[in-house]
Amino acid sequence: MNPIFKKNITTTLLICSLGLCISSPQVLAQANIHQEVLQKNTKQNWQDTIKSQLKLAQAKLSLLKAQNELWFTKNKETTQQLLNESLKNLEDAWKSSDSITRAQIKDLTHRVDQTKKLLAQKNKDAMFEMNSLVDHSQSILNTALIQTQEKRGDFKNEVSTQYALLIAKGAELKAIIALEVDQSPEKAFQEIVKAEHAYQQASKTANKALAKELSLLKRRATDIQRSINDHSNASKSQIESLISATEAHIDGYQKAIEQSSEADLVRHRYAQIEAQSALLKAKLALYSNETSSIVLSYLEESKGWYNSLKSQSSTQWHDQLSNMSIHIDEAKEFVHSKDTQARTKISELLEQAAVIVKKEESGN
Repeated sequence: MNPIFKKNITTTLLICSLGLCISSPQVLAQANIHQEVLQKNTKQNWQDTIKSQLKLAQAKLSLLKAQNELWFTKNKETTQQLLNESLKNLEDAWKSSDSITRAQIKDLTHRVDQTKKLLAQKNKDAMFEMNSLVDHSQSILNTALIQTQEKRGDFKNEVSTQYALLIAKGAELKAIIALEVDQSPEKAFQEIVKAEHAYQQASKTANKALAKELSLLKRRATDIQRSINDHSNASKSQIESLISATEAHIDGYQKAIEQSSEADLVRHRYAQIEAQSALLKAKLALYSNETSSIVLSYLEESKGWYNSLKSQSSTQWHDQLSNMSIHIDEAKEFVHSKDTQARTKISELLEQAAVIVKKEESGN
């Protein structure tokens, strides 16, 4: 008998035994379609949330640059360009955001437009409004960060589920080898027990729909254990059928690792933006005659972001990031001693930060 035909008979009998008198292919197709939709939505939500977070961070960085430009050089033309840059980033963030964040972005966009008008009118309130814009952008970004953590949890669950399913498949393959090559039903039984435990583990991190399907696979693993104990000739075909069902679910997670890698790249870029933002805040705080502790806290924040990038970087970039940390420590010493060189040092750090980003983006 054709193995595929036998697989459908086995699954149909199982489904009918549960009181569901519809064909196996129809049930499997419906279940797989539903699962694929859930997985696609989870991946899309995760991807969109990460993209929104990055664009909001870029918008904040543009606003900080505009704030610094207006404060230090009084160059209104450059300030307007940087505000336009922030508007473009806000527009891109809006595309990847949920309805609540979109409403916040719309409000901030309106305020940026109003600030541009104040600048054009040479209104003295422009600087006050600029300060408020930076705070507003940080507030929206904080909300996006919370959402990212929530979506990240969903995505990590997907990867954990995939890993458990791979363990189940591996155990099932070993069970067939134990039966066919080693002629050892005992080994085969032990491997199917491992597969059963893997399904249990996968159920813990799976969504509700998939967890129900995995409970059926777990039950089939229990049935196979009985068949092995009874020395049934059906054991091998039952295991092959279970492998096919497991593979169908694994295929649905095929892009999970790729997606994770893409998210890592985006988070890497986000960390660089936050490091630059902290340096800009340090510069502004220093020129605004804020206390040394405030300036130092921003420098330490920037250093923290650069240190977080080291574990994700190649040897070449690791060395450059280490140099940034060293130079930040030197700037902190100047701030501690109230040395006038502190301003120059922080400006140099900002230039170095910009060079690192440009080099990485160009692939050099």
